[in-house]
Amino acid sequence: MTAPVPATVRECVDLLHQATGVMPHIDRTDTPAPRWRLRLANDRVLLTMDFRPSGGRRWVWRGSTLSIDRQRVEPAENLDHFLRVFANPDQEYERRTVPPPTLETVLQARPVTDAPALVAKGLRRLARRFGTSAQCAVGTVGSAFWAVEVHMPKVAAVLRVTFHRAPDGSCHEIDDPPFLVTVDGKDVTAQMGGKLERVLAMLNRPAHDAAPAPQAVSRPAGPARDVGVEHVEPRS
Repeated sequence: MTAPVPATVRECVDLLHQATGVMPHIDRTDTPAPRWRLRLANDRVLLTMDFRPSGGRRWVWRGSTLSIDRQRVEPAENLDHFLRVFANPDQEYERRTVPPPTLETVLQARPVTDAPALVAKGLRRLARRFGTSAQCAVGTVGSAFWAVEVHMPKVAAVLRVTFHRAPDGSCHEIDDPPFLVTVDGKDVTAQMGGKLERVLAMLNRPAHDAAPAPQAVSRPAGPARDVGVEHVEPRS
């Protein structure tokens, strides 16, 4: 007798079928432990999702794998991200393999109204965090990236958050590292450990104590107006 498909698995099947137009395949195994596996594939992309029991008759999602051209890649961040991968794996390959520009690549300032929604949201988020102690700018860096920069004149520091711009116009925030930082033109990103609080803490120290020990990588320094920085009032 075939075991009934758990509601959690059925819901996932219906969601992916409706979103992609492709019917996922599901199967159950009890060796070495009970598991339902969902597989959704096209010519180049394969998604697997595993569901395992969690008390009584309840089944829960326990993990996924994603492959492009039979090569395992990092799982998608969410459903929208997976749908982009499923529809255009080449775009995802570019996003994962084209390195983001370094701080030596100068930001080409653009009006906020030209920026993709995710970039504009990032600008507002940083403006709120840094308040009136900094000036924020948005623009492009290279041909495939947008960025938000925060200029902190008090400590001669610049922070940059970078976004990959795909050919279809969508954007994805680069999270490794989540931001780049220079102090007095020296790259101190590694010393921040990916923690924005450490950058904010620099603003509360005397200017002569603000800069961590510099590293060897440098960026041409210059006043904020050289990259078209505009002050953005933080929203309440």
